[in-house]
Amino acid sequence: AWDDAYSDWDDWLDVQLAAVEALGVLGASQAPAVIEAALNDPDGQDLWPVACTALARLGQPGTDKLQQLFPQASVLNRKRIAGALALAEPDLCSHLLMQLAGDDDVSVRLAAIESAATAGCDKTLALGLGDIAPEVRAAAISGVRHFDAAVLDKALNDISPAVVVAACKAIEAAGKPVARLALVSRIERSLRTKSADVVAAMLSAAVVSEPGKVGELIEDICSRRRVDAKVRKVCLRAASKLEISGVVDILGEAVRADDQAVRMEAIAALAELAKGDSLAAMHAHIDEHMMQGFDSVVKALAGISIP
Repeated sequence: AWDDAYSDWDDWLDVQLAAVEALGVLGASQAPAVIEAALNDPDGQDLWPVACTALARLGQPGTDKLQQLFPQASVLNRKRIAGALALAEPDLCSHLLMQLAGDDDVSVRLAAIESAATAGCDKTLALGLGDIAPEVRAAAISGVRHFDAAVLDKALNDISPAVVVAACKAIEAAGKPVARLALVSRIERSLRTKSADVVAAMLSAAVVSEPGKVGELIEDICSRRRVDAKVRKVCLRAASKLEISGVVDILGEAVRADDQAVRMEAIAALAELAKGDSLAAMHAHIDEHMMQGFDSVVKALAGISIP
């Protein structure tokens, strides 16, 4: 039965792929030359993906060979080279990544920037920040490890929403304030002009970067009747995290919202507030009226239907 089912199967490609991969792992001295020869397969088998990966793992000899292959490589194979360099040592791949980040094809540039982010090649990322393609700029700002207020300010003012969102996510991921970004002021100006995705991302970043200033804005947004669900969810999450004034009333109203995602976020926020130290802290600084409101909200959850 095996012979009948696989009578047409040619395992030569599998053997070639395994051999090239093994050369990359074992690091034989002649490996780069052997891998290059394998790329000229007489049967036209595509060994480029595994070859690029194997060469990137070979250290200096491998990255030198990728440098030699790069000028004549097709767009697809330049993209493969760029992607494989994420596996190489930063000091060995930085020069080639800089070249690839200036490629005419956007897919190659994007792959180079993503590998530069993995390898920590700051000069290549800086090049990506000025790229004409928004997806490349977004990838570059996402990969920046050492935050500079001027760089983030430029990204937050970018014409592309994708770049702005990427900058906000980078600020949020950093987990610490970044001076001179004025995120709260930006949000106030953006509420009526920017998309819900952008406003939500900016709010999440402001909670991390400007926790002492964003509370009043969150209260104001939550008091409005027409607020996009994405924005409201971020506000609810922030309200419970920052324990802003009126948090119980805000969450109490949200658990009765029409949107299921908003109700679920409100319930999760209430659950966080009810945990150990958070609940004790609430008793310490929230007045009796608000605690009664909290208790009534919790009791009301049993009557909420969530499909």
